[in-house]
Amino acid sequence: MEYAPIDYRDLLLANGVYFLNPKLPSVIGGEGAGIVEAIGPGVTSVNVGDRVYHSVWNIHLSEKVLAPAEGLFVVPPSIDARTASMLNINPTTAVLLLDEFVKLKAKDWIALNAANSHVARCLIAIAKSRDLKVVGIVRRSELIPEIEKLGVDFVGVESADLPKQIQIATGGTTNISGS
Repeated sequence: MEYAPIDYRDLLLANGVYFLNPKLPSVIGGEGAGIVEAIGPGVTSVNVGDRVYHSVWNIHLSEKVLAPAEGLFVVPPSIDARTASMLNINPTTAVLLLDEFVKLKAKDWIALNAANSHVARCLIAIAKSRDLKVVGIVRRSELIPEIEKLGVDFVGVESADLPKQIQIATGGTTNISGS
């Protein structure tokens, strides 16, 4: 294992208040990324040295994991372990944020605080595929070009002037959903 994020579900599980209660002792961690060190006979879907993402409950906060090959997703070398470890939770979170709180239609605006976060990057990609308009808020001006490349319609730096800048950029739209 190279990287295994800890999410809220893991904390609930560790405290014994999650709906699943594994037999103790148990290891928490619902997803992660690592490098394949060995493969079993007949395995052709992964190779030794591949970086893989894996999502099996309660095994990832370990140094080594024995996992079935059919549950592994080979990640391109350009994706770092930290990003790869969250391939399941971030897109799922993004979809739920866009679907569960307000009914959005094409050309509606959404505003994202911390627009450079991994979840926000997923939100941007999904929002743009749905023809939504996106305001991205960052805390450092050097992040603006990076976030603009993602297709965000307006990127602004957190400041006292930001609300006015957003109003100008959105043409005075007051119906903006935020996350």
